[in-house]
Amino acid sequence: MSASQGLTDSQRAMLMTVDAVLVLGTPDAHVLAARQILSLWSRQHSIFQSNLVMRAESWRRRQLELTHPAPDPSGICERLMNLLALPGDESPGVPCRRDTTRRRFKSQGASSSQRPITDAEVERFIHLIDREGLDAVFDPGNTVTSDDVLFKPPLIVLSGVRVYYGQVAPAYEHGEIVRPWIPHDMEPQIALAFDYALLIIETERKWTWVISDRYLRRLPWGHPCKVTPAGRPGWKLITGLLDRAGLIERRTGQTWRLTREARPVVAEHLLPAWVAAAASDQE
Repeated sequence: MSASQGLTDSQRAMLMTVDAVLVLGTPDAHVLAARQILSLWSRQHSIFQSNLVMRAESWRRRQLELTHPAPDPSGICERLMNLLALPGDESPGVPCRRDTTRRRFKSQGASSSQRPITDAEVERFIHLIDREGLDAVFDPGNTVTSDDVLFKPPLIVLSGVRVYYGQVAPAYEHGEIVRPWIPHDMEPQIALAFDYALLIIETERKWTWVISDRYLRRLPWGHPCKVTPAGRPGWKLITGLLDRAGLIERRTGQTWRLTREARPVVAEHLLPAWVAAAASDQE
């Protein structure tokens, strides 16, 4: 019998949302998957709960494989690992025994903060997908808040001004930003990502793949430099372009900083241009 037989439509929808988050593979998605699994956990054995256990085991294997655990300030991942713990699991990497999975599941109860998701909550989530679109809801750069609102972060905050992609992209498409710091023409999307990286480095005081991931995931779907579960195409491309232009210099192995020549370019030209583009869009 198929594992999905005996499930209601709402239960299938709940499992599909867990699957969709698990497959993203990003640190934020890993924590979100843990939160979803915890919210659905129950001591009652059922076909649905058996399916959830399989997802929990998949999440657990991923957690044990992580060299650098995902940021987890609320302790969600730790709580799920404790819930899934078995005798002998004290050492990281100890494999789970299949014959004890069901026993573990039955013996662990859900706390008040780990109640199952209701049909109404599933319906609201489906409405959110209908309203915002599947790509936006599962975009690794966006976050669904506890009140079912899709939070779309700005590309960057400059001088207290939130700058969004839609505010600066037209200026690059129409060639409105004069860019004497780069000696040759670039495609508008690449030019925007190039200048975006300069602003990121000025803000963070360094450029690493971790910082690149944090910001470049905020680019829209379809952008050639967007960080997705499939990879980080912008890191190598933009870092190489910045290096060849003489605007960054290596500090250590994979850590870069602005060169002395680049700092006035960013502070006196690029930063004001982006702030002005954001401000004009709000008028």
